[in-house]
Amino acid sequence: MTYKRIISGLLALSLTASMMPTAIADTNDDSNTNNENTNTVTINNENTSGQMILTLNVKGTLDLSLEMADWAYKSEASEPVLTGNTGNGDVTYYYKPQGAEDSAYTTEKPTAEGAYTVKAEVAETEGYYGGTAYADFKITPLTAGMEINLKVKKTITRDDYEFILPDSLVYDGKAKVFGVVNNNTDMPEATVEYYNAEGVKLDSAPVNAGKFTIKVVYGENEEYKAVTFDNIGTFNIVKADAHVTEPKAVEDLVFDGNVHDLVEAGSTKSGEIKYRIVDKEQSNVENDWQTIIPTATNAGEYVVEWKVFDADENNWNVEPAEGRFFVTIAEANAKVTAPKAIDDLVFNGTGQELVEAGSTSDGVMEYKVDEGEWSADLPKATDAGKHIVYYRVNFGDDKDNYVPVSGDVDVEIAKATAKVTAPKAIEGLKYNREEQTLVEAGSTSGGVMEYRVDEGEWSADLPKATDAGDHFVYCRVNFGDDAENWNEVDTDPIVVNIDNTFTVTWKNGDKTIETDELVEFGTVPSYDGEEPTMTGEDNEVFVFSGWDKDIDEVTEDVTLNATFKKYTRTDAKEETCDEDGNTEYYTGDDGFYYTYDGTDFTKIDENSWIIEAKGHNYNVRPIWEWNEDWSEATATFVCANDSEHTVVLEGIITESTTAGKIGEKGEHIIVATVEFNGRKYTNHKITKMPATTVKKIAAKDATCSEEGNIEYYAGSDGKFYVLEDGKYVEIAIEDTVIPVNDVHTFGEPTFVWGENNTVTAVFKCNDCGYEESRDAEVELVKTAPTYTENGKYVYTASVEADGVVYTDSKEVTIYSPDPIDVTYTPGDKSVNLTWNAVDGAEKYGICIMENGQWKKIEEGYKTRYTLTGLQPDTKYTVTVIPMVQNIWCSDFTHAIEVQANSEMPAGFPKVETQVSGSKFKLDWTAVDGAEKYGIAVYQGGKWVVKATVNGDVTSFTSPEVAAGTYKMVVCAKVNGKWDTRALNSRAFGVTIE
Repeated sequence: MTYKRIISGLLALSLTASMMPTAIADTNDDSNTNNENTNTVTINNENTSGQMILTLNVKGTLDLSLEMADWAYKSEASEPVLTGNTGNGDVTYYYKPQGAEDSAYTTEKPTAEGAYTVKAEVAETEGYYGGTAYADFKITPLTAGMEINLKVKKTITRDDYEFILPDSLVYDGKAKVFGVVNNNTDMPEATVEYYNAEGVKLDSAPVNAGKFTIKVVYGENEEYKAVTFDNIGTFNIVKADAHVTEPKAVEDLVFDGNVHDLVEAGSTKSGEIKYRIVDKEQSNVENDWQTIIPTATNAGEYVVEWKVFDADENNWNVEPAEGRFFVTIAEANAKVTAPKAIDDLVFNGTGQELVEAGSTSDGVMEYKVDEGEWSADLPKATDAGKHIVYYRVNFGDDKDNYVPVSGDVDVEIAKATAKVTAPKAIEGLKYNREEQTLVEAGSTSGGVMEYRVDEGEWSADLPKATDAGDHFVYCRVNFGDDAENWNEVDTDPIVVNIDNTFTVTWKNGDKTIETDELVEFGTVPSYDGEEPTMTGEDNEVFVFSGWDKDIDEVTEDVTLNATFKKYTRTDAKEETCDEDGNTEYYTGDDGFYYTYDGTDFTKIDENSWIIEAKGHNYNVRPIWEWNEDWSEATATFVCANDSEHTVVLEGIITESTTAGKIGEKGEHIIVATVEFNGRKYTNHKITKMPATTVKKIAAKDATCSEEGNIEYYAGSDGKFYVLEDGKYVEIAIEDTVIPVNDVHTFGEPTFVWGENNTVTAVFKCNDCGYEESRDAEVELVKTAPTYTENGKYVYTASVEADGVVYTDSKEVTIYSPDPIDVTYTPGDKSVNLTWNAVDGAEKYGICIMENGQWKKIEEGYKTRYTLTGLQPDTKYTVTVIPMVQNIWCSDFTHAIEVQANSEMPAGFPKVETQVSGSKFKLDWTAVDGAEKYGIAVYQGGKWVVKATVNGDVTSFTSPEVAAGTYKMVVCAKVNGKWDTRALNSRAFGVTIE
């Protein structure tokens, strides 16, 4: 359940603003009963469990007393004497001058004359809360003029604090802490003490289930006496529900060779669940309990028991605590593909696989053929015929975990048909008096091929015959012992002829020039045609010399080829300057040399055909050639006997120059010379040189960075001249120079802007680049931004030099901020202003219109402000402006009118607020005849009462609340009716940061 704060019997109220009643009434039947030692609270929370009785007990409270005797200045100091430290908690003493702030406390004992207060702080122990005690003392004689302030301390009552219950009183492993909230800020902090059912004080708030009592203990401070509230009440921490989730059998388990969890795990918030498997065959044998989930592999039915062990039964209700159930692992169905008969098997003399292999997801597929043995190998057979293949799945040791699988397949091996190539008669057989093979061998893919000639015997040898004439050859295939596995083979007889006549062929190259047919065995042939001839290249002559074979008796077909003698001509060639010539001659293919007159060839000696060379004639003028820049030359001599023969020589180059003068040309001569065959040859190149011209160089004054010069002339001959008495006189270039001087010429400066908008003016010489720097004066002109227009900073830098003022400027844009929209909540003689935060705002200025002028009355960094000192029923014009980039945005267009609450009529409580951290305190004036006061907050469009207090209480301190601004009101209940008049005008705001 969510907690309710029980504040001195306050009742929660709800008030809807749109349906405002004439009186506020209690909205539930909660009650609160107090006596001196017990606080019993009955809460009707409209839940199914009805009323809940909470009896609260606390730790013991110390009844402390502290004394300290006075002592004389500079004499031995007294020691504080503390009594009532029943729990023997650690004690720390603090001292301060009487009347000083609490922040003046120190552990150092005073030594100067004066009046002091000593404070003893006792630490909390297991059975007692800590406490505080005070005593006043003096160090005499008193310093003149010191005053001892003795005042009567107040007593804390039940109405001075509020009691806060824990979130829940159901065991959850967390301490059940009761809180105390003071209604007065000057009260000391309270301590809550807890006691168990036996009255033993606990060191801290209880955690475990049980019955407990509480006490509230206040120590002493400057304003209040120490006090303990015994028997505040008793309360029970009830046991929590362990929420046991029963384990469940895992369903649809099927054997797969793996270990399976048999149980979906249960759960419990206390203790742990353990399991065991019960042997159905030996139910009297108990297995050990274990926390791990029970598992099994094999198919079958299992009995599983479970039980909760080691539960914390003091703090938890553990139900149910045990149970049993059955779990089944079903036999597996192996995924089996049956073997398939191999079609179109034909006998091939070897064992053949009869089926395509079957497959199984588990176990091993086994086979047997006909009456054979089982094997995992694929079944085979050799002979033709029909076979039965049986198959099964062998699951081995797991046979009880699978559904059995078996079957059979019919397979047939057909008889083979041999692939036979019939023997082929050998054609063109000629009689030669010897035995000859009659056929080319036949072939068969099975068995043996056998032959018979005429009426002879069958044999695997090829058939033969000697006599000329026709012969009949028969053939068959002998399959031997495998005859039942083969189809029979039929063949036709073959007729083969042996002939006794031959052909003689006479050829000249590729051409047949005569054919003699039907030449009988043993006769001699003769050639009867024209003598063969042969042609070749233009320089070749061929002469018939006979046949390539001797002509003899015919015993076979024969071809005779004509043969020729070859002569190759070398044509006549004239002699040249450096090469011999020759007369015409022939070279025979016999390695000898011949002349030919058109009919006969005559042999001659080697080299008898040579004509000796003429030699060269270079007695002519050479041809000269120069390169482009006339630095190289060649002389080419051409042979008079043969222009293709030349001699090229490099010339030796000499040159001479006569320089031109002013008004007079010069001359440049280049000569090339070569020597050849004892003679010297030359060639000339003559170039006219122009007269020297001069260019006037004007005089120039020297500067700080550059030399000057006198007037002079630069000649085209690379020399320099001055004009004296109408004549040009040569001068050295260095004698024309005027040295540099030390006078600079400055132009306008360059302005260099630095950090913080400091400026340096840099002056640079126009001639040499020399630089001088001066600090410039900077003037700033600001233009404030508005919500619609940007502002700006304009910086103007200036510097004076040689009576001239130079300036430069820089502009920085101040961008318009987002507008500020202000809202307000009226208060008594005040309004609470709030507004939206603006990006880039450095702070905010609160402005008010006075006498037609805007006045900034405050600056700050928060987005709220309370404007005080206002007259009721008076309108004020206010706005808030942001500071951006260190300048105020002077835009007052978003101003609003605000007005404080009207003066409260008599009979309404007047409220003052105080905020401390995330809490607030309300103090109000008493209303005559008030029976109760209600504190309401405006939420969700209606007034919601958050607390009520008795009519004699005029203050309220909140618990910690979330940050925000709350619109609130305090109403009085008089003569049984709530005074809800003018709620909105009486409302005030409270802001929590």
